[in-house]
Formats: sequence, C-alpha cells, structure tokens
Amino acid sequence: MLTVPLSIGLLFDCGFMSMECAVIPAVALFPVAIALPIVIASWLLVGVPLTWLLAKVGYDNSDTVGLVGAIAGALVVLAFLWLQDSLGYFAAAILGAVGGGVTGKIWGETREAVGASQQSEI
Repeated sequence: MLTVPLSIGLLFDCGFMSMECAVIPAVALFPVAIALPIVIASWLLVGVPLTWLLAKVGYDNSDTVGLVGAIAGALVVLAFLWLQDSLGYFAAAILGAVGGGVTGKIWGETREAVGASQQSEI
C-alpha cells in the first residue's frame, strides 16, 4: 500500500492548508479500508481452512503453504474481478498470487518455527 507514504508526501506539496489537502486522507486511507476486510476475510475463509486441511494430510510445510497461498491469492483476485465484470485486468491476479504466496510462506515458516520450539521443549 504505497498510498499512505505517497499521500504524506502530497501533504508537503500542497501546503497543509489548501482545499486540495482535504482529499489527501481519503487517498491514503480508502485503499487500506477496502483491502483490509478482503485480506482478513480471505485469511479466515481460505487460509485457515487450507492450513488445517494441509496439516491433516501431512503437507503442512512452508513451501506447500506458500504455493497454495499463491494459488488461492490469484483465485481470490480473479473472483473479485469476475464479480465486477473486469476480467480485462487479469494481470492483477499476479499481485494476488504474490501476496498470497508471500503470506503463505511466512505463515508456514512461523508454524514450522513454533512446532520446532514446542518439540524442543518436550
């Protein structure tokens, strides 16, 4: 979300007191306000159940979780594009795949680290 730091830079350009500055908080916060519920819903409805399923079948490692996260991230973006009849922006699925893959990889590595620390305590 580059809109927040870019908007802070815009504040310095507009002189803080002009009417042009009134829209800067909206420019900064609207993308975050839209993306945050989507990310949280995707995590709860896709990420957590898939992690549970991968753990049940024995594929709960950071590489697999990252790959599944990348696929799920791309599919979530494609679903939103399809709902908005905007499939012309198909390349946006790459951003979903990158976001889902990185999130899945970090989630998997964190689960592995927690599992290893719990194993060493026993």
